[in-house]
This record gives sequence, structure tokens and C-alpha cells, in this order.
Amino acid sequence: MNLPTLLCVENDSGLSTAYEALLGGSGYHILLAKNGGQALAKFRSSRIDAVLVDDCQKIGGCGGEVAAKIKQASPATPVILISSLQTVLEEARNFVDATVTKGADLEQVLAKLKAVLSVQGLSA
Repeated sequence: MNLPTLLCVENDSGLSTAYEALLGGSGYHILLAKNGGQALAKFRSSRIDAVLVDDCQKIGGCGGEVAAKIKQASPATPVILISSLQTVLEEARNFVDATVTKGADLEQVLAKLKAVLSVQGLSA
């Protein structure tokens, strides 16, 4: 059985490592991207089942912009946007499948991920 593949877009190496450990340990294959350009390149060249994207200017473009481009290219691919800005989270609800407040417990991220993947009939 193939593991669901997740693309995690996060410029903070500590958070990337945490996502990789938690989500990888929960039965997912993890691809990491440090910026928006890297994320879009990996998305185009790999089979991705879901995307976690941080809304951070340091990733070479707003996460909301990256999330929107991914949803435009593949509307069925679940995208979860992570941001510390409430206004960004509210606006993103119009074009992503779920949002998470930056700094939330990683178990909350995992729960949102499981919820959006279950809609697609995927699970780890």
C-alpha cells in the first residue's frame, strides 16, 4: 500500500523537522520545501496527496499565493494553510480546504490533515 504523500512548505527548519517526525511517524510520506518556488516545483514533479503551507513572506512568496496556485493547478488536492494572522486565515478559507493557527499543537495539524484526506478517501 502506498503512503499518502504530503508536501510541507515551511522555512523554519525546526518546524519542518517536527512535521517530518510527527507526520512521517503517523504513516505519511513527507516532502519538504523551504520556499514557494521549491514547493511549486515539487508539486509539479511529484504525486502529492495533500499540502501543508506556511503563510510566511520568507518562503519566497506568500503562502496564500502558493496555496492558491496549487489549488488552481489541482483543485482536488487538499491544501491546509498555516498562519499566525487571523485575517489571512479568514481570507484563505475561501480557497483552501482547512486552516491552522501557527503555533497550534502538532496534533491539531494532524487532525486537520486526517479530516481533509478522509474526504479524498485517503488515510495513513
